[in-house]
Formats: sequence, structure tokens, C-alpha cells
Amino acid sequence: MNQQIISLVTPTKNRPSLLRRCISSVQNQNFQNWEMLIVDDGDGSSLDVIHQVSDARVRSFQNPGSGHADARNHGVNQARGQFIHLLDDDDGWNDQQHLEKVTVSLEQCDALIFRTGWLVLETET
Repeated sequence: MNQQIISLVTPTKNRPSLLRRCISSVQNQNFQNWEMLIVDDGDGSSLDVIHQVSDARVRSFQNPGSGHADARNHGVNQARGQFIHLLDDDDGWNDQQHLEKVTVSLEQCDALIFRTGWLVLETET
């Protein structure tokens, strides 16, 4: 398998605890050749999370609060990877081989890849 970089684009807005969990699920992947682009579309609280994570593969950008679609586009424009993976701040992966499986599929043909998972309802104040 060619070790191409996957760019993970994660918009976030005022949800640092969920973002922290999301980042942790990415760091626990077997496939380690990724960059994570966090686009803060809110009060800047994700910037503290990024500094605590202390991982050079995680980069952050401030967006002027113009919505999650604009935040995603900003992240995609900053991406360096061959592949783009959209990952919301309240999502994460329990499958440590997720990125590896996605990359293998993408290297076989140009495609939009979708893997199923679990939908979990959480409540947070």
C-alpha cells in the first residue's frame, strides 16, 4: 500500500470536549500518514484543544463564523493530502483500521468511499 497522506477536514464550533474525542480516535488509527485540519467556526475554543494535543499532524484555522460548509471549504483549500476525508467534530472511529481500509479502496480506483457504522444518540448540555 502506498503511504499517501489523507487530509481529514473537521469543522467545529464551541464543542471542545467532542473535538478532543474526535482527535483521539484519529490518533488511534493504525494508518498514521494523515493530517487533520480543524477549522474553528466559533469562539476559538478548539485552539486550546489543538495546543493540548501537541501533534504536528493536527493544524487549526479560524473561520469567521460563516457556517460549517464554508469551514469545510476552507479546510479543503488548506489540505496537502491526495485524499480528502470529511470528519465532523462529534464523530469518531472505533475501528482502528478505518483509514487503512479507506486508503486501500481509494488506491484501487477513483471513488467516493462510504463505510457504515453506528449512530449513537448522545446528550450534552
